[in-house]
Amino acid sequence: AGAGAGGSAGAGAGGSAGAGAGGSAGAGAGGSAGADGGVPVPIEVFVASHLAQTTELEPRLAFTRTPAEGSAIVVAMTFFSDTALGAIPADGVSDNQGNTYDLVAAGAPITSQPTHAARGYLFLARGIGPVVEPFEVVARPTIGGSPHFQQMTWGALEVTGLAPTGVVDRTGSAPSTACCAFTNVATGGPTLQRNELAVGVLSMRSNDPDVQLAPETGWEQPHVWQDGQSVGNPHSLVWRIVAEPEVVTHTWTHDVPTRGASAILATLRGVDPR
Repeated sequence: AGAGAGGSAGAGAGGSAGAGAGGSAGAGAGGSAGADGGVPVPIEVFVASHLAQTTELEPRLAFTRTPAEGSAIVVAMTFFSDTALGAIPADGVSDNQGNTYDLVAAGAPITSQPTHAARGYLFLARGIGPVVEPFEVVARPTIGGSPHFQQMTWGALEVTGLAPTGVVDRTGSAPSTACCAFTNVATGGPTLQRNELAVGVLSMRSNDPDVQLAPETGWEQPHVWQDGQSVGNPHSLVWRIVAEPEVVTHTWTHDVPTRGASAILATLRGVDPR
């Protein structure tokens, strides 16, 4: 099951890998004054790496900007493996600076043979320490060496303005389906405060050279990969600022997948003075 074994969802904008080599992807919610006059600290999101693809057994992701001490790193990936249904352990991501990454969300496996699957992941490092260049994130999936095979499509964001503790608020997951030209995912309930960052990942397996992935209006898509016949599987990373409490949803459009598509969503709390 190579990069092209799976299929995915989405009729939309083309776009190839590598969107966003640095710079701000958008400065988030400033937040208006609440009933008590408090104003949230703005959440700012920066594209920290190119979108990368690899078949290495221990992938390394080089950053294109130096993250600031105290900021957070969001790592978004679509991972395929012919072992353990594409499983990555909770401690399967680290970096060369000694920061700790927590598993925030793991997607439903898009399966083929009994052990073959692709799925999406979100990992988060909070309050990173001082940086000595170069900055690299490392993934250590569960599978071993030859004859196993794996593929990774992944990238990273740098985020400032998140809460110092209790960062992860809501998560959601959409099951793997191969029926439709869209994929929808929602959080399990409304966000618990104003001023949060919503981050979503769509993962696919497809034999289509252009799966036509497009995000919902109002969301940023700093990373997208459309080619299901390439080294990596189709993948989309999206985000937006959630100014007030709500059940967060996102719908991608795309071609009907040949194997399947699944999605994950998480909201991260910003600083709210109320």
